[in-house]
Amino acid sequence: MAAPAVAGDLKESVAMAVEQQDQAARPAATSRPMPKVYLWSGAALFAGGMVVGMNGFLNNRNGEFPGPGEAESTNVALGVAGLATAVGGGMLLFLGKKHAAHMSSVSVAPDRVSAAARVSW
Repeated sequence: MAAPAVAGDLKESVAMAVEQQDQAARPAATSRPMPKVYLWSGAALFAGGMVVGMNGFLNNRNGEFPGPGEAESTNVALGVAGLATAVGGGMLLFLGKKHAAHMSSVSVAPDRVSAAARVSW
């Protein structure tokens, strides 16, 4: 059985149930979708940058991973450029999430329709 053996204080249980219901009915700022331009361009830059960075740091042109003393045989400049591109993609994803948090939203529930906008300067 998954139910607890002791119900606890009835007043606390009712208050917790009401709070959970209010939280479910309220639109959360994190549930707003990120704009697709930020999502796809950021994800593509992040993934591509990580692939290029790993290739630059790990490809030593002999078919094996670089060992101790083989740091000169890898393309460090390409690896750094790849990681910088991945950081740029991550920043786009971060800015997209931040932009989504400031967008206005409209929520429809069975008993109400609400609109919310966050204004800041």
